[in-house]
Amino acid sequence: TGAVQSISSQDLTKRNLSSSSQALQGLIPGMVVTQSSGAPGATASIQIRGTGSINSNSEPLVLIDGVEGDMNSVDMNAIESVSVLKDAASASIYGSRASNGVILVTTKRAKENKLSVSYNGYVGIQNITRYPEFYDGYEYAMLYNEAQQNIGVAAPYSAEQLEQYRQGIGTTDWYDEVIRKTAPSTYHNLSVSGGSEKVKYYFSLGMTDQEGIYKSKDYNYRKYNVRSNISAEIVKGFTVDLQLSGRLDTRNKFYEAEPITRSIQMARPTYSVYANDNTEYWSNPGDKGNPLHLSDIDNVGYDRRDRRVFNGSIAFNWEVPWLKGLSAKALFSYDYNNYYSREWYKEYKEYTYDATSDSYNVSGTHSISELTARNENYFRPNGQISLNYSNSSFGFRL
Repeated sequence: TGAVQSISSQDLTKRNLSSSSQALQGLIPGMVVTQSSGAPGATASIQIRGTGSINSNSEPLVLIDGVEGDMNSVDMNAIESVSVLKDAASASIYGSRASNGVILVTTKRAKENKLSVSYNGYVGIQNITRYPEFYDGYEYAMLYNEAQQNIGVAAPYSAEQLEQYRQGIGTTDWYDEVIRKTAPSTYHNLSVSGGSEKVKYYFSLGMTDQEGIYKSKDYNYRKYNVRSNISAEIVKGFTVDLQLSGRLDTRNKFYEAEPITRSIQMARPTYSVYANDNTEYWSNPGDKGNPLHLSDIDNVGYDRRDRRVFNGSIAFNWEVPWLKGLSAKALFSYDYNNYYSREWYKEYKEYTYDATSDSYNVSGTHSISELTARNENYFRPNGQISLNYSNSSFGFRL
C-alpha cells in the first residue's frame, strides 16, 4: 500500500553521507528528515507524521532486524533495505510505540554459497555553502567614525589610521584566520559473505573520518562499525540466526566550539591576532574573545565524547513439521550503550595593549581550570516469542 514504502541499499550508499538517518532525506514522501547541525558526525531527526506533541519525542520506532535500536548505529553498507510504515493500520501490530510511525531496517546476509568480498569507500571534501561577508578594517573604521560623530563624539580613528587600514595594514580577516576553505571526509567499508548450504555468514567493517572546517583541525569525528550475521540450519526446518554488531565513535572539539562563530562575527577587524603583534599576548578583539585563540585545544582545552555500542541477538526458527505453514520463533537480544565524556576547560588570558604605558592589560580571561567527566551505561535485554501461520489471514504473537 501507499502507507508502506521501501528503499534499497543502493539508494542509501550512493549518497556518501556520514550517517544512515541523513541518507533517508528526500527518499520517502511524507517523511521529514532534518539535520540541525553541520558539525562533524551530526545526525538527523526523523518525523513521519509531523510533531505529535511539543513535550514528547516525535521520532518513529526503529526496528533493526526486529529489535529496537538506533538507525545511526548501522553502517549504510550493511543495510539491505529500509521499510517505512506511515499509517496506523500498517503499524498497529507494534502497539502504542508505533504512534509516530515505524522504520524497519533489514541488514544484509549471505545470499550465495560462494565467497564474496566487497569494498565501498569514498574521499570527499566539505565546504561552507554560504556565509555573510563582513566589512574589512577600513570599512569598519569609517562607519565606526561616522557612528561616533553622529552622537557628538570625536572620531576614534585618525586619517592616518584610516589610510593604513585602506592599505590592509593592521587589519585582520578573522573568518580567513579561523576557517579553512574545505575539510576532508573519508569512508571505507569492507564486507565478506559466503558459506555452505547449511551455514551462511556476512561480516562487515566500516570506518568514517570527518574533519571540521576550522584550521586548527581540533574539531573532528571518527566512527568504527562492525557487524556479523550468521545463519545455520541445525536440522531440517530448524535454523539459528546469530547477529552481533558494535560501534565506537569519538567526537573531539575545542572547549569553546559552540560560540566560535559568534566570536568571529564580533571580533573587530582593526585588531591584530596578538596584542601589539607580540606573540606572547593574545589580543581580545571583541566581547566574545579571540576566535583564533579559542579554536585551539592547546589554548582553551577540549571536549571529548566517546560512545561504545554493542548489540547482540540470537533467534531460533522452527518450521513445525506436522502442520504445514506453522512456524515458531524465539528471539533474545541484548543492547549495551556506554557514553563517556571529558571536558577540560583551561585557564587562559587575552590582552589589550596600552601604548601610553607600554603595558598589556588582561581584558578577557577564564581564571580557573576545570575538568568534568561523565560516564553513563545503558543495558536493555529483550525477548520475543511468536507463532506464525502463513496459510491463513491471521497471525499472532506471544
